[in-house]
Amino acid sequence: MRDKDKSKANLIEELKILRMKQEKSATNNIIGHKQAEEKIKKYAEAINSSIDGMAILNGKEEYVFLNEAHAKIYGYDSPAELIGKTWRVLYHQEEIKRFENEIMLKLRK
Repeated sequence: MRDKDKSKANLIEELKILRMKQEKSATNNIIGHKQAEEKIKKYAEAINSSIDGMAILNGKEEYVFLNEAHAKIYGYDSPAELIGKTWRVLYHQEEIKRFENEIMLKLRK
């Protein structure tokens, strides 16, 4: 085989190897994403089944997630009723001030 043909054959072989590595990497990424999704699902199930009220707020301090217990503690039938609302809807003005000064100030850091 001539050098030019060897070079071409080597290039084709390297491209095949690179393609196989990319396919393996893509498969590993898919598997990694599926495993991460499963973990998130388990964590969400654990949070939702907790008797403790738990919630996640966005940067505007609005609910983006809360479990059933959190909703029930404050007299709501469903977490969906609070999604998009600020945590402040749950408290009187005096309590909001205390939260702002003692709790939220630390959480914002």
